[in-house]
Amino acid sequence: MREEQLNLVREWRHYLHSHPEAAFEETGTSKFVSEKLREMGYDVHTGIGKTGVVASLKIGDGNSAIGIRAD
Repeated sequence: MREEQLNLVREWRHYLHSHPEAAFEETGTSKFVSEKLREMGYDVHTGIGKTGVVASLKIGDGNSAIGIRAD
């Protein structure tokens, strides 16, 4: 990762940690994450289980998939 990218990820982490939300009430966090994913070109679906976010990115025409979960 380039230094600029590392700095950006650090900024996001600092922002999220400075705006804590109670469990299952993470509406601000959900909005923040979904906006960042959209900016990166992901197809984003929100409101999954209230505050969940699912994003997908299609590259090429293969059928392979990778799943990542973050809590």
